[in-house]
Amino acid sequence: MSEQLRRQIVERHGPELGEILYEAEASRRARMAERASKLSAELGVVRAELDKQSTALAQNLPPLEDAMERAYQAWIAAVNALEARRILNQTVLMPLQECISTLVAEMNPAPFADRLTQWGVPDWHRPLPDVPPMVRT
Repeated sequence: MSEQLRRQIVERHGPELGEILYEAEASRRARMAERASKLSAELGVVRAELDKQSTALAQNLPPLEDAMERAYQAWIAAVNALEARRILNQTVLMPLQECISTLVAEMNPAPFADRLTQWGVPDWHRPLPDVPPMVRT
């Protein structure tokens, strides 16, 4: 241990108590160093085992990844087939839906439909002289 630490402890606590406290501190630090050394060695062993098992376990993944990729490609193909069929079904049904819309419109005519103009210009509207009229398409 450091002689400087001994002097500081003796200076702070006196010669008798300082020596006892210094010995206790030296013993504590020695135990801590021994424990740190043991833990460091154990850590090295555990890390080596981790690397060994990680390498071994990584060998199990490629077949599973290949199976997952095949399943994903099959899923994509199924989704594309479903979407194409769904669009085709909607296209086939469109004439029937238009027929239904026409029949419902004939069954339920809007009241005053012949006299109602929604987006027309009212009779009282007079455009300003310097503004050109809107072109209707």
